Amino acid sequence: MIRQIEATIRHKTWLTPDVLEVTFELEESMAYEAGQFISIHFEHDGAVIRRSYSIANARYHSPATSITIVLTILPDGLASQFLKLSEPGTSLQISGPYGALTLPKSLPERVFLVATGTGVAPYRNMLSVLEQQVAEGPTTIELLFGVRKKGDAFYANAFRQFADHHSWFHFNLCLSRQAPTEKDEFAGHVQDRMTQLAPNPEHDLVYLCGNPNMVDDVAKQLMDKGFSPRQIKREKYVHSRR
Repeated sequence: MIRQIEATIRHKTWLTPDVLEVTFELEESMAYEAGQFISIHFEHDGAVIRRSYSIANARYHSPATSITIVLTILPDGLASQFLKLSEPGTSLQISGPYGALTLPKSLPERVFLVATGTGVAPYRNMLSVLEQQVAEGPTTIELLFGVRKKGDAFYANAFRQFADHHSWFHFNLCLSRQAPTEKDEFAGHVQDRMTQLAPNPEHDLVYLCGNPNMVDDVAKQLMDKGFSPRQIKREKYVHSRR
């Protein structure tokens, strides 16, 4: 059920020079599904501004009493500048949960979690749910994270640690502007790595989150291979400046 709740900024952490993690303490708990997003509401020049961010809690727990989001700080972004300048203790309204980028009750043979930039946020929250679901049946999870350089790959260490402890989970770091040096790093974009992994419409499910061009490109690539729209779950991140 979608609700509007008062929230307080509990703490903020810089993950990269331009990506900020913000955790809110909720006045009332919020039930949600892993993969969903919230909207924050704040005032600017007498108008109420609303911006949406995926829930990026390290572990899934619902109802939640705190919500973590990650965002790219833009010089002229109203919401990102508001959150950048707001101190812990600042109160605001959030609403949610929204979105259908959620996991099915039964997983297929292989699931692709494909993201660029902060689009990886909902997948972080999915890991603990996948851990329970995969235990009920054989499934392989391929997480593809597209960034320009290694320094942009926030949460990479957490994904690598998870992969080290779960043989069914594979982390693929796609670097478009830096040469790979580790076994889980690959040159190029997530589209290139998807081609190498050869997704199969007979038994695969694909999630796409992040840059709209990436989402559209990969979706077309998949549909050309015979994937149906039901096998492709999409969420585009559009940076709103005004």
